[in-house]
Parts: sequence; structure tokens; C-alpha cells
Amino acid sequence: MERVVPMTGKPLSPKTAGARLVIVRSFLEHVVERGWLKENPAKWILGGLSLWGGGTHALTAEEMEKVLNTPDVDQYDGLRDRAILEVIYAAGVRAPEVASLELEDVDLEAGRLRVRSSVDGKVRTAPLTESARAFLGRYLKEVRPEWAQLPGEGPAAERRGTALFIEPMRGNPLNMGTVQKIVAAVVRQVKPRAAMPCRVIRAACIARLRAEGATLEAIHTQLGEVEAAENGGEEPEQ
Repeated sequence: MERVVPMTGKPLSPKTAGARLVIVRSFLEHVVERGWLKENPAKWILGGLSLWGGGTHALTAEEMEKVLNTPDVDQYDGLRDRAILEVIYAAGVRAPEVASLELEDVDLEAGRLRVRSSVDGKVRTAPLTESARAFLGRYLKEVRPEWAQLPGEGPAAERRGTALFIEPMRGNPLNMGTVQKIVAAVVRQVKPRAAMPCRVIRAACIARLRAEGATLEAIHTQLGEVEAAENGGEEPEQ
């Protein structure tokens, strides 16, 4: 993950590094199948997202703090964006999973979030940090009720009454593309060269969980990665 290109001196892109890691993982899986190893030591590598680091574009704890503090929470848009960032960092959710969240998926009192996987459709539960609970609570109390009164427009308007994150112009639910744009705009203010910003925050979530003592199995369960890891599948670039 730290290798550089000899001719340029620049680091490999996360996509290239991830592709090479997948080859290593696949080869070792073959080795296990042949009976030369009991277990694949690289089974926790998923595409460009590895539990041993987020690559050259990973966010440090200090940079992640800057990312979270970038939105202006005195503005409605900023408060919503901070809530989105907090949810991704706390629960390790993907952009399409953020877009599919419903009001009923949030339990602020228990500090839990119900997530429908965008990979296999399975439902999992992830914990929310105290910060995520605080900013989600503010968003739900101060922002969403006003935006939900807007008329809405198009097929997406049907979820206006149930979707967790909505937009200010019509009150429609956010789609995956809009979530990605919101996250990218904030992350690249802190890390201009960051590729796949949502994944970068997920990697920061992994680093936080590991620092807190979580096991690899627990982390993959929280992020909805267990099946992908066991089957050697790659994570979509989200």
C-alpha cells in the first residue's frame, strides 16, 4: 500500500494498489484450496479497502476530525452534511446505504443504526458514536421537519415522508450520487487527492474501530463485508 512508482516517485493509486492486493488474496485462496495453508492470511483484504490501512490517501485521525468539522452546522445544509459524515464514520456505511436509510432505521436512544446492505441486501445493525447521535438528533429536530414540508417532485418524492436524508429544494430523498458529491466536496477540502472519498471515510472508521480494540470479524460484520471476504468477492467502488 506504500509502494511508489519508480519512474515518477509517486504512490500507486488506491485502485491500482487494490487491484494488486486482490491478486495476492486470490492467489493465497488458491494456496489454501491446494492444502498448502490452513487459512488465507489475506482474506480480510477487500479490493482497495484493507484492514491494515487505507492506502496513501487514507485520512489520519486529525484529518478525519477536520473533515467532520468542515460543514457549517449553523446552516441547514451544513448540519445535514455533518450528520451524513458522522453516520459514515460511525457505522462505516456506503453511499447507497446512506441514501436508502429510513427514519425508522435510526434509534438515537439506543445509539443504533439499521442498515440494508447495497451488496447483498442483508440487514445489519451498527452502533452510532455519541457525536453521530448528537448531530443526527439536531438534524432530525431542526432541519428535516422543515424540508419535509416541501412539495417534492417525481418518483423519489414518494419517500419524502420516510427517507432519513432529504434535500432542501423539494424535500426529495438524497440519491447515491448526491451523497457521493456531498462527501467528496468536504473530504477534498482536507485531502485534495483523495480518491473515492466515501471509501476513505470507511477506512478511517476501520482505523478507529481497530484502535478501540474491535476484532477483524466484528469490523467486517459491522461494515457488512463478511460474505465478500469469505467468498473472495470485491467491494463495489462506492
